[in-house]
This record gives sequence, structure tokens and C-alpha cells, in this order.
Amino acid sequence: MKDKLKKTIKKINEKNVLVVAGVFIIGTIFGAFVFPQKQIFYSTQASYETNPDFEELYDTYNLLMNSYYTDLDSDTLIEGAIDGMLNAIDDPYTTYMDPIETEEFAEVMNGDYEGIGAYISIDNEGNPIIAQPFEDSPAEKAGLEPGDIILAVNGESVEGLTTEAIAGKIKGPEGTEVTITILRDEESTDVVVTRGEIILQYVTTEVYEVNGKKIGYIFLDTFAATSYQQFQEHLEELEAEGIDSLIIDVRNNVGGYLSVATDIIGDFLEKGDIIYQLEKQGKTTLIKDTTEQQKEYEVIVLINRYSASASEILAGALKESYGATIIGEVSYGKGTVQQTEQIESGAMIKYTIEKWLTPDGNWIHGVGITPDVELVQNEEYYLDQTYENDLYLQEAIKLLTE
Repeated sequence: MKDKLKKTIKKINEKNVLVVAGVFIIGTIFGAFVFPQKQIFYSTQASYETNPDFEELYDTYNLLMNSYYTDLDSDTLIEGAIDGMLNAIDDPYTTYMDPIETEEFAEVMNGDYEGIGAYISIDNEGNPIIAQPFEDSPAEKAGLEPGDIILAVNGESVEGLTTEAIAGKIKGPEGTEVTITILRDEESTDVVVTRGEIILQYVTTEVYEVNGKKIGYIFLDTFAATSYQQFQEHLEELEAEGIDSLIIDVRNNVGGYLSVATDIIGDFLEKGDIIYQLEKQGKTTLIKDTTEQQKEYEVIVLINRYSASASEILAGALKESYGATIIGEVSYGKGTVQQTEQIESGAMIKYTIEKWLTPDGNWIHGVGITPDVELVQNEEYYLDQTYENDLYLQEAIKLLTE
């Protein structure tokens, strides 16, 4: 047990710097974050061989394992000890993720996974269904349709399983087959799907032509590993259409990798402009744009109460260093940066390493970013998210075409 606990405390496999508010759901629960940014920070090696405080931990473990009135699971106790240590810090962003949560987290943050490419949900009667196959995915090519009730996977019933458990059965290596038994129009059918690499699309765009002006619109869902490339490609397409201005929508975007936010912001600012500041143990570092490219057209950023971390970094940087206008409601208010360390068991520890400030030195933690134009969203929008019901988007277009 001592060897395992030592390795768990000490082991550092991979460090990823990210700024996120939490985990989010895409059909089934994935983990969410962005392009790994390798950084080396100081580390204090805990001397567990000489530190007597650790003996109390070992003694407690041995006492429970040897004397408790029922059998106990060693792994459960060790995970509990780690979780308790992290909870003692009283930081909601310093957390422990078990191996399953770690795998789900990695899939979303990497921006791809191997499977069939479909959202899985629960219908009103409690049945697991194919909510929506991704466009041009193995699921769509095999003929799966929205509303198909999932009865079995590879001949095994999925009755009583969660969507996460069903998704786990469906996922598998690219090129392998999975048989999904579905119920459609009261008839059951076996659908054989060849799994493939699924690239998650985090960026969508639109062009609005109003009063003779072309306004580009980019919705950014997550600052994941693939988000910067997708953002660049979509922005280039918009610029090729001759847009006069741009709306960047990060509503409900809870964050992601710091490096991705940095890269996206850097495409807009002049070289040498401050993107954000990092503060650790009383020392402040200015992170400046090092790229040669910049933009000159007007930019508006849409935010809401669920825009957090990397979204707030983007909004703050574009407002203070670019002169963008912010529209919406006060954002979430998360001003700290986390780093991940995957430990030997396959679990992951996410912990806070520093705080970030806007270019002007504002720390928005617990406060959020206040929009230049603060609005209360139309209630109909939450029932039917159309342009006509979206007061934020309408206000942005109005300002850009006046």
C-alpha cells in the first residue's frame, strides 16, 4: 500500500494547463478542455520517507484494512484519501477524477474519439435513443436515425444502463464493428456500424447581411485541442466572403485549454499587446501577443452567466486590448488556472496553479465580466433558440449596422 500511495502522490505523467469552470455534457458525459500546453512549474517533493505525518495516514489505512468489521477495498480507501486531501484545500477547481471520468474528459478536450458519432439521450418514456447522428458519421452512414430506441449492443441488452454505460459499449477502435439493435416504428432491427475517428465540431458560423453590411458570426463551444484550427478555418472562410465585422459567441462556453484561448486572441491583437496576466506567489507575468497577424474590423463578444474561464479571458482581452464590445449578462467569474496530472492508476488530479488577470490587471474571480451592453434574454429564446428570439444577437447586429 505504501508503494502505491507514494506513487500516487508523487507520479507526474503529463501536465496540461487549462482554464475551465467544470465538466459539460455532449450527448453523453465527456470531459472538457483544450490543446495541451506543456509548462514546467516548481514542484515540492514531499519527503514521505522522513515526514512522520504520513505515518498517521499509513496507520489509519492499516487499521481499517485489518480491523474493520467488513472487508474494505484498498483502492477505494486510497482514492478517498486523495479526494479528502484535495477537498481540504477548499478549492472547487482542485479535484480528483477517477479513470473513467479522466477518459471522458480527455475525449472532449482532445476533440476526437473513436466510435460511431452520435448523441445518445433518454426520451420522455425513459428509453435510450439515438438523439442525433453526426453529419457524415459512421452512425449516419449506417442508417441510424434520430429517435431510434437502443435495445442492445452486440447482443447484450442495455435495459437499465445509463447513457454513459451505453456509450462505453458502443465506443471502440476505429475500423471495428459494433451491432446496435434498435426499435423503429415498432420493429426491431440490427444495425452494423463500422467505428471511425470522430472529430468533434466546436465551431459553427453564419453570415448576416443587414443594411448592405456583411457580419460574420462564430459560435465557439469549447476551447478544446482542435478548436483553434477550426476557429482559424471558419474565420478565413468568413473573411473570404468579405465580412465587415465579427460577432464571437461564447455563451455557455465553460472554458478549456489556456493555450487555445491565447492563440485565438493572438490572431486579433497587435504584436506586443497584452493578452492577459498571470500571477503566482506575488509575481506577475505579462502574456503578450507574439504573432505578426492582427485584425482591424469591429468585434462584438456575446457572453452569459455560463461563460467562464477561457471564455472570460477571451472577452477580457478583446475588450481591453482590442476595443471589442461585450454584450449579454455578467459572466461566471473564474479567475484561476488549473493544471492536470495523470497518475499511475489512470485517474487525474486537477489543481490550481495561479490566477489570471485581464490586460488591465483586473481579477474577475467571483465577480465576472460586466458587459458593455447588459441584457435580459428573451424567455422564448430558451424554448426556441432562433435569431428572432435572440435579443443578444439582434442587439449585436444592430450596433454593427448603425
